[in-house]
Amino acid sequence: TNIFKQFFLIPVILLIGYFFNSTRVNAQDPHFSQFYNSPLTMNPALTGAFNGNIRAVANYRNQWKSISTPYKTFAFSYDMGILKYGRTGFPAFGISFLSDKAGDSQLGINQINLSLSYQAHVSFNNVISAGILGGFAQRSINFDALQWDNQFNGSNYDPNLPSYETGYSLHRVYPDFGAGLQWMFSKGEMYSTANDQLFINVGGAIFHVNQPSISFYSSSKDNLPIKMVAHSTIMFGIKNTKFSLVPSFLYMQQGPLKEMVAGGSIRYMLVEQSRFTGFIKGATISMGAFYRIGDAIIPEIQLEFANYAIGFSYDVNYSGLNTITSGKGGFEISLRFINPNPFAGTVSSKTPRFF
Repeated sequence: TNIFKQFFLIPVILLIGYFFNSTRVNAQDPHFSQFYNSPLTMNPALTGAFNGNIRAVANYRNQWKSISTPYKTFAFSYDMGILKYGRTGFPAFGISFLSDKAGDSQLGINQINLSLSYQAHVSFNNVISAGILGGFAQRSINFDALQWDNQFNGSNYDPNLPSYETGYSLHRVYPDFGAGLQWMFSKGEMYSTANDQLFINVGGAIFHVNQPSISFYSSSKDNLPIKMVAHSTIMFGIKNTKFSLVPSFLYMQQGPLKEMVAGGSIRYMLVEQSRFTGFIKGATISMGAFYRIGDAIIPEIQLEFANYAIGFSYDVNYSGLNTITSGKGGFEISLRFINPNPFAGTVSSKTPRFF
């Protein structure tokens, strides 16, 4: 169909055209250690890719509290499928909001995006999805909280001296666009207690394809570099047990800056959902750890109960900053709601799922 081709053509062209280009970097996006619990900030193709009709996710991160004014990041997203149980696929819609405030300068970002995707059932076990997003962002800064060279009187800092900084604005508003692709494989249990299911997702996305200028000075142009993302999550059950293994991987590059996170968790079925009455709600607990290369070890724990999930993680810093932080990095919490209850019934190979 024309809709199907359009949703795939745009991301494919953008991904191929930009993925191998090098760009100058002047800034790096806020990020979450629980990337698997922040789907719409990771890839617009994940819009609508879950086992349910509607999904709402909230994320909060507090970082570097031990050495400076904390860096605080908050995100919220809502997405839903449209005519989700069609035989060949369905479109999906999402909206996301992100707010970040960093350090003494209170450098802030507020961003709102709309995302659209199409989830195509290409075979009995395979789903390919493509997504696009667009929105607006506002950057702000508190120049009064900064210290300038002109405010040093020769022996110490004097805040009463003028900074002689002119031609700047305290706010910058700009449009922002991105796109992504994803492949998902789904194989359900052979029978109700087999626990031999297998789910795989592999995706890639690009953000800031228009490379907007984010400079606070009217006389200069400071372009936000393109960010490229690759991610994968696998969940496979250990047959005839209540355990599943869930390894995950994330790679991001924004100009010369790179981030790679790898790890996983062990998921244990605390309570199985009653398959006929629904009176007994399903519940799981997951525990694991992730490794951000060159930066931190991230232990995490997540509890899922019926429609709800809550996750906790903490960045244990071991980089060069460790001499100052003593390992104290960032605390993070995520909350998720899916309706209807994703534990209800049997997961179908035709039902996209995000882990």
